[in-house]
Amino acid sequence: MFFQLGDNCLGKEISAEEVLAMMAAEDVVEPEDIFVEATLERLLTRLNLPLHPWLIAQ
Repeated sequence: MFFQLGDNCLGKEISAEEVLAMMAAEDVVEPEDIFVEATLERLLTRLNLPLHPWLIAQ
C-alpha cells in the first residue's frame, strides 16, 4: 500500500485513511480537488517530497 511506502522508504507516517481521503469518492458532487495535479501536489507536500517543475507551474 502507498501509505506503507511513505513510512518504510521516506520515514513519513501517513495513514491509509489520510490517503483515501485524498481520493475522490464516487458519490461526491464536488470533489475537493478538481484536477489530479492538485491531489498529487497535496500528497507530495504531505510526504515532504519535492514538486516536479511542471507541477509547480500549474
